[in-house]
Amino acid sequence: MTSATLSVNGTEYTLPEVDGVTLQFALRDDLGLTGTKFGCGMSQCGACMVLVDGTPTTSCVTNSSFAEYGPARSLEVPSVGVVFVEDRTLAPGGIGEPAVGGVSAAVSNAIYDAVGVRVRDLPFRPDRVLGALQTRATAQG
Repeated sequence: MTSATLSVNGTEYTLPEVDGVTLQFALRDDLGLTGTKFGCGMSQCGACMVLVDGTPTTSCVTNSSFAEYGPARSLEVPSVGVVFVEDRTLAPGGIGEPAVGGVSAAVSNAIYDAVGVRVRDLPFRPDRVLGALQTRATAQG
């Protein structure tokens, strides 16, 4: 097990176990610092962006120990084979395309920040936001 010491806004925190834990989960779950938002989980949308020594860093893919983290070098990346499918009835696409764009996570976080309820179903419509508000009001009594 590896431990790590983080300085967040001038306060020192010690994480007892950080093996395999992303910086995002360490900040949110271990330290209770929920300003780091969940987004796409693929370093695409920027919802999880934090500053690490003044450098913007996507915390959803950064190892919290920082000792093991480093960008993949070209020799470390596996080779990728290209296959062309001759079926013209299929829409063009690739396996690397995310199913949902990162914008939806940012909009979900904006709704949460504005009204205090989390809406996760697309498309975001006023009736869904109102329904979430009513559910929260009923739960609070």
